[in-house]
Amino acid sequence: MLVSNEEWSELQQAIEEDKKTASDYLLHYAEKMKDYKAAKAEALSRGKGEGGGHGSMPGAPTEQAEVASVAYDERHDAYYWLKAVEVVQRAIGERKSIFLACRREAEKYNEHVKGQRPWVVMTQMLFVQAIERRFFDSGNWISDYTVRKYWHEIIAKVVDIHLRLKKF
Repeated sequence: MLVSNEEWSELQQAIEEDKKTASDYLLHYAEKMKDYKAAKAEALSRGKGEGGGHGSMPGAPTEQAEVASVAYDERHDAYYWLKAVEVVQRAIGERKSIFLACRREAEKYNEHVKGQRPWVVMTQMLFVQAIERRFFDSGNWISDYTVRKYWHEIIAKVVDIHLRLKKF
């Protein structure tokens, strides 16, 4: 046997953690991007003036700032999650983009509800309304299964892109 039960358990746990992280970055992308940019700007501003350098070389401060920026991104996993969400948002198509916007809106309501989160029903309602507005469609209802399927497909794409970005 190539994989022990313990290794399999650890692998499943890591996969579930990646899905939770992807979900969190998808739902709270704007806030996470804002926080990341603020943390990066603060870290880079603290780093100014450190380590000497060749200030008399043309373009050296700009080049040094860019190198520091790239180095910061490479050290922080949040960068790869944010980039993965960005890539997926650009690739999913119009209907799934509308779905994602509706899912994010539904999450705002879920934060105020105790017990089981009703995000599926809220997403269904918002999605049908958005499709009616956008495509003048009669707003055919989509099933719980379809809502969950769309959500899990988007999460899987983010996890996949994240893992591929980390390889480079």
